[in-house]
Amino acid sequence: MCRILAADPDDALEPWVSAIADALAATVITRRHGDDLEAELLGDGGYDLVVTAAQLEGQSGLAVLARARSQQIAVPFIVITSLHGNLARVMVSDAANETLSSRTLDRDNLAMLARGFVKGRGRPVA
Repeated sequence: MCRILAADPDDALEPWVSAIADALAATVITRRHGDDLEAELLGDGGYDLVVTAAQLEGQSGLAVLARARSQQIAVPFIVITSLHGNLARVMVSDAANETLSSRTLDRDNLAMLARGFVKGRGRPVA
């Protein structure tokens, strides 16, 4: 089963993370604070995807991404930078640490993107 590590300070991302989790039949572990996100990622590991808000208490989602990459943690990241109704502006970085782009997606397309990341890592997806 896939594991998603999510960081959502105020539950605003919950519908977006749920759409991704449903598409992957994944278990979601949620943290609220950037420092907790980093500690979980660096400590436990074993995640197939990280979905985080850009703005978190403590460290930002982007700072955690940078720290993970400096520690050679090769897990795809989706950083949600803003929400606009049924659209999200996201910055994505695959497991190879390539920043693929900043783009605006609806929930279905975001879930499809996440599915491609996880499937590309050789993990079974629903």
